[in-house]
Amino acid sequence: QPPQPINIHKACGYKCDSELKATDEIQNILNDAALSHQLFDNTNWTKIDIFSKRSKRKKTAMIIEQKELIRSCYQDTNYRQYNTNLIGIVMFNKSDHWVEFVRIFSIHVDVDIGISMRYDVETKAVSITG
Repeated sequence: QPPQPINIHKACGYKCDSELKATDEIQNILNDAALSHQLFDNTNWTKIDIFSKRSKRKKTAMIIEQKELIRSCYQDTNYRQYNTNLIGIVMFNKSDHWVEFVRIFSIHVDVDIGISMRYDVETKAVSITG
C-alpha cells in the first residue's frame, strides 16, 4: 500500500507559491544599483553559511576579503545585466519549507559563486542567506 501523501502546505497556507513568483521582485532589486548596494552592504557576511561540496580531488582554495567580494558582485551585476537567471530552490527543515533563489556571480576569472537569497512576501524585502 502506498504511503499517505503529506500536505506540505498545511503550515504555510501556500505562501511558498507567492515566494516562487518573486523572481521579478528580486531581479529588480539586483538590477537597481542603489537597492543591490543596500542589500550587499547591509548583509553581515561573517554570519552567512558557506556551502561547499567536499571533494577528494585536487582543489584550490580562494580567500577573499568582504569588501573585495562585494565589489566583485557589484562589478558582475553591472557587466551581466542580461543574467536574469535566478535558480529557485525549495528548502526544508523538520517542520517548515520555504523558497530561496540562487544567483550566480563571477568573482574572478573562471571562478563563479552562487549567492542564495530569500524573499519575504510580507515585507517585500530580500535577504542573503548563503
